[in-house]
Amino acid sequence: PPGPEASDATALGCLSGALPFVDNDSGGYTRAMGNIARAHTAFYQWAHSEESPLGNPRIGVAHNVAWNSPANAWNVRHQAQAKVTENLFKFAFIDDIQGHLDWLGLNYYGKELIGDSGPVISPTEEYSESGRCIYPDGLYDTLMQFHTRYPIGSDKVKFTSFIITENGVSDSTDILRPSYLIEHLLAIREAQRQGMNVEGYIHWTISDNWEWADGYCPKFGLVDVDRSSTDFTRKTRPSYDLWTDIVGNRQVTQAQRDNAWSLVHHAFVAQLQRPFCRAVDGKNGLDMPKNRTFVVKDWRFSKLSSIEDSGCYYTSWINEHNLARKVAVDPHETCNILPTDKRPGCSGEVEMYRMRRCPG
Repeated sequence: PPGPEASDATALGCLSGALPFVDNDSGGYTRAMGNIARAHTAFYQWAHSEESPLGNPRIGVAHNVAWNSPANAWNVRHQAQAKVTENLFKFAFIDDIQGHLDWLGLNYYGKELIGDSGPVISPTEEYSESGRCIYPDGLYDTLMQFHTRYPIGSDKVKFTSFIITENGVSDSTDILRPSYLIEHLLAIREAQRQGMNVEGYIHWTISDNWEWADGYCPKFGLVDVDRSSTDFTRKTRPSYDLWTDIVGNRQVTQAQRDNAWSLVHHAFVAQLQRPFCRAVDGKNGLDMPKNRTFVVKDWRFSKLSSIEDSGCYYTSWINEHNLARKVAVDPHETCNILPTDKRPGCSGEVEMYRMRRCPG
């Protein structure tokens, strides 16, 4: 949001009481989150009391989460920052209100690479236009975190189900969106197979919108909105038809998955460019986008145990010696991510493999 750049001193003051090495509870963040938790709890108790005219309401919250990783896995400061971010923003609020929820909503957009002073942009990761690192595995891992931390039916946990209250990608080209949508649905399906009660999914969003901190630059819509016209002309993107088909048939097919990924694969092999609405510092949004080249990386969901339709399938390509990084490159470094993608100027090669899995 607009405003002066916060210094480390003001950040520590705001977060005092929320960080393990700052003991007092006078920080603005601590007071604000405490007030929100108390207000939510008071409303929940009233809404479920005999005095409430609401009958038997189902009350929940939409809680924003990400998969937080150190920008440099070997940097101790980055590791500490990522750990603090994870505990402070992912779990603390839900820890306070877990006994006063009927369902828990989670908003997930991607992975945050945490550096010395917050999120950073990596040239070897693929991002949405708004600077969210695309990482379907992170949605599954986050769901498993919540499934483990808040076991339904335990004494402290009141809620009985989860809802994915926001998930989507800003992508005016509509090249990333079909695969993003499918891979995140597969991540949710896998979480359900592991026993997690996910009762709903809300895709963000139907049409291009005003983003609270980024304005009109990132395009999240299944429907394009032409804001240069007086009547804001709307036109469906191809992903609109894909989403309609998935909802109507209540399944994702292997053909849909393959066709969606072929769009991404072609884009990064051809080194196509697309709009990008995030500054290089990873913190600030842009009113006017800059061009960014599609990144050579296979970011598909890699933890699928089975598929919905019949037949065998292959997992995504992974590097046996560096599973966390998978293998992502830019044109000036190693260029060989897939066995079939030999590019001139490569400085080296990596060995990669994928697994063939068959239901039953």
